Parts: sequence; C-alpha cells; structure tokens
Amino acid sequence: MKTFLVFLLFPTLSFAQTWAPIGAKWTYTQGTINPNYTTFKTFESIGDTVINGQSCKILTIIEHYGPRWSDTTQQYTYSDSNRVYFLNGTERCLIYDFNAQQGDTFVLNCNHGSIRQPFIVKVLSVDTITINGHPRKRFDYLADDIVVGFSGTVIEGIGNINGMFPIDHHTYNGPLRCYEDSILGLYKNQYYNWNSAWQLDCDLIITGVDDQTVSENLKVFPNPFNNHLTFQFANNVQTTVTFYDLMGKHVLHHIFTNYSTINTEPLLAGIYFYEVRNNNGIRKTGKIVKQ
Repeated sequence: MKTFLVFLLFPTLSFAQTWAPIGAKWTYTQGTINPNYTTFKTFESIGDTVINGQSCKILTIIEHYGPRWSDTTQQYTYSDSNRVYFLNGTERCLIYDFNAQQGDTFVLNCNHGSIRQPFIVKVLSVDTITINGHPRKRFDYLADDIVVGFSGTVIEGIGNINGMFPIDHHTYNGPLRCYEDSILGLYKNQYYNWNSAWQLDCDLIITGVDDQTVSENLKVFPNPFNNHLTFQFANNVQTTVTFYDLMGKHVLHHIFTNYSTINTEPLLAGIYFYEVRNNNGIRKTGKIVKQ
C-alpha cells in the first residue's frame, strides 16, 4: 500500500496598504516669506503612467502662496513590496519602508531641495493604530542627520506627518494637516497642534492679520451656497469682499456696509476663497463652497 503525502500551499496573507490610490490627497501646512500668511501644499494622486517600464502614480503638487497665486508641479511615485519610491529624474529613490521593524535601519536616498546626501533612518518603535476602522502601522523615525526634518511619526500608507519629503529644518513645510482617500476616508492629523486655525478646513489659508473681533462679528451664510451669499458685518464702515478661485484668480469683487446679499449666479460650482478688507487691510479670510 502506498501512502501519498499531499502538501497544501496557502498564500501568505498580507495586510499591506495601497500607496497613493487615485484620488488620494495630502494637505501639508506651508509657511511663506510673507509673515501674514501660513498657506498649504497639496499632493494629489491623479492617474497612472509608465516610466522606464515602471508603473507609477502621478502626483500633482500645488503650492498655495496666498489666496491669489499658486504653483503646480508633478511628481511620480510607486510602491514595491510595501516600500515607497519617488522618481528623481531617471533614478528611483527610497522614501519609506513600511516593512521595517523596531531597531531596523535603512538608507533614505531621495535628494530633495537642499537635502543632497543619503542618510540613515532608524526605526525607534512600531505599533498599530486604527483610522476610521482601518489598522495602520505607525513608526517612529530618527534621521541621523540633525539638519534633516524627517524624524518623527510615520503612518503606513500616509507617510511622514512632518512632510512628504525630508527637508532642511530651516524651511517651513509641514506638518501634515489631513490625508484622504476613497478607502481610508478623511484623516485629520491628531499630532498637529502647531495651529488649530485650520481645524474645520484642511485647505485653509491662515492669515496673521485676522482680527478676532472681525472673526466674531462677521457672518457669511449659507455655506455651501447656490446663487446668493450673504455677508453680515456690524462694523458700520465700508467693507470690501473679494473672491478667488482655487488657482488664485480674482472672480468677484463687492463693496458693502453692514449687510449685503451678493448675486453669485456667475460663479461656477466649486471652492472659493474670500478676503474681507477695510481701511486697515485684510481683516478676515475664509473658504466657501458653491453647490
């Protein structure tokens, strides 16, 4: 009698997270040389492409320098075996290793801005957090170069909460405000206590000259709005409100005193920023949405 041994091969289960699914969006705080503005930078995954035989995600990066102007560039990224790379010209550069365990080190070799030399990242700790019902690994990175702003918390599938790329500590990019994709949903960075002014809107331009009294007395409604938008401001002085679209283009200008309902029929549906001014300059900024 012959005995047959049957070996059943089961695939290894993996809980690795997808990196940069189309529609994924990161919003980071971005300082500017203008002390009156703290703006933001967004990274958004908009599509797929192939570069030198490698399937990549296309990231559109928009740097918002104020309500009037912005700058748009593109970057290319991909993941392989739960490691994340960006393309730097014809070379790929490692930026994250979500396989790393506590005590591991790896070489982060992505030149960006003034960061030109590879440096060592040590993983101090690894644990798991849950975001909107989804488990994600959380890492504590330590960069061996003290001038590089890449130490701190890294979340699997999202990245470093201090900035997408390693940066010079003398720059003003980061931290992460929000991340959102169709799987995870919206994640507002719980570690970001530097300024709470954006807490209602991830993409808020914060102006250092906002007057608290103006913020309390100015009412803008309804928001979202359709064809009419009301500004109520009991200051009894002539006030100017200016609207800008997402690209910083001036789209509407209105002057009122105390109270005014503005006809917004000419505006297309979308997101707009407004500035409220009087003789003292910019007094209040905000974001509104036309349905």
